[in-house]
Amino acid sequence: MGPTLLHWDGETDSYYKFFCHLNSKLGFPSGLKIGSDEEKAIMKAVRHAFVDPVQLLCTKHLKDNVRRYLKDKEGCSTKDRERIVSTIFGQEGIINADDSFSYDSKTADLDSHLKQKFPQFQQHFETRLKPLLQKHVYNPLQTGIIKEQWTNNNSESMNNRLKQSLNWKPHKIPELITKINEISAIQFHDLRCALHGNGNYILEDTMKQHKVAPDVWLKLSRSEKNRRVWKLLGQKPVAPDRTNYIKSSNYSFQIPPTSKVAQKPCQRKRPKAERTRR
Repeated sequence: MGPTLLHWDGETDSYYKFFCHLNSKLGFPSGLKIGSDEEKAIMKAVRHAFVDPVQLLCTKHLKDNVRRYLKDKEGCSTKDRERIVSTIFGQEGIINADDSFSYDSKTADLDSHLKQKFPQFQQHFETRLKPLLQKHVYNPLQTGIIKEQWTNNNSESMNNRLKQSLNWKPHKIPELITKINEISAIQFHDLRCALHGNGNYILEDTMKQHKVAPDVWLKLSRSEKNRRVWKLLGQKPVAPDRTNYIKSSNYSFQIPPTSKVAQKPCQRKRPKAERTRR
């Protein structure tokens, strides 16, 4: 469980203040990958609070919203709903298209089908869903920012675990904070285990330098163990790659730009007419 915001409204300002606080604690990084559902207030707050964030959308929520819209607004059968969801999110679906040509072709085919059978959803897809898919799902997949469809299942699992610990009943704030602290303590223990290669977590490649051999860990004093844990927690995020890559039109590959334009041997100036000096 990471930083937790207890709030009583879904206003942009509430999220914005929280995200600004996180941004300052993280050292104002640029290009953070931040995922959420479609909630407009959260997406707007992220755009304003962080520098050039890469916003991702949970495809599970997108699928559920498509199913709900087709059922409630169009009276669509289960079979047709699942066929449309597969056309958009499936292995051969729109968001997994190999290139921009395939993406446009698949989108046009779906658009034609929706116009004939589900015109109301077709308008929703064209004006709302399609722009979100392209910017926050398809493009990150094509550019390699993410390797597969992103979901916030981990957050939903933690939310469920918290509700179970509260027996699905409202609690006063002090009791709620105590429960959150108990869950965090368990996770903190798992984090300590990751340092010596045990438990539910492993260290990612950028943090391998913190790993301690199990036999060495057993010999450390309590203060030394705590020092190593806080050193791990205090590591700053890896700075994003700011190279302005030259990308192909279909995002299938990219190359770094050259440091300077091509020059003849001993050429000192850039103009094309400059002769070679000896």
